Amino acid sequence: MATGNAMETIDPQILADLERDTSRDLIPELVQLYLDTAAARAGRMTAALPDADLAVIASEAHALKSSSATFGAFEVQRLSLKIENHALEGDAAAVTALMPELSRAMAAANTALRAYVDDLTE
Repeated sequence: MATGNAMETIDPQILADLERDTSRDLIPELVQLYLDTAAARAGRMTAALPDADLAVIASEAHALKSSSATFGAFEVQRLSLKIENHALEGDAAAVTALMPELSRAMAAANTALRAYVDDLTE
């Protein structure tokens, strides 16, 4: 099992529960689907920033928040919630300010989830 900073980014117990509820063989596919979908959602959020399309941002952040909880990516979940709330409040400046932080959290979760999958498949 991965240790150190990578696992501090995700909740390994949630991943273990997901593995138990599905199957060990399915986890790599599910993780990859999450990573692909999360990246697409973040991309749509970023694309919506110049026009301050806060409805799109709120919707994408809401979905990202939920899927991140499923995979134990708690920092991505936390930031997605903040972005969703700011978007719903109409605060485009706060949303814009949080996007780099979300990007960093997603990169860290990506690394941690890939390490978790690598450990499963060794």
